[in-house]
Amino acid sequence: MIDALEADGPGTLARPAALGLRHVDPIALGLWNTPPGELASTARALRTDLNGAALGVSPVHIAVPADGQAAAVEICRIHGTDTAVAQTGR
Repeated sequence: MIDALEADGPGTLARPAALGLRHVDPIALGLWNTPPGELASTARALRTDLNGAALGVSPVHIAVPADGQAAAVEICRIHGTDTAVAQTGR
């Protein structure tokens, strides 16, 4: 699904919305060494596509560096959720 999102985010997200789903659970929003600014940029782009499909977010799954917990908080804020499944790196 990640490849499909990269190729056609709006079209890919329209499919679960057409099935009546109201929330999704994004995964692979970054690796533990992805810069926080890039994580936020990716989250904003995804949020735009999610808005277009009228989809909300339950939790987000994100890997962040040990010194980048603020990035996880920002991604939760962008997606309107208070739950992140986070994996910390070195």
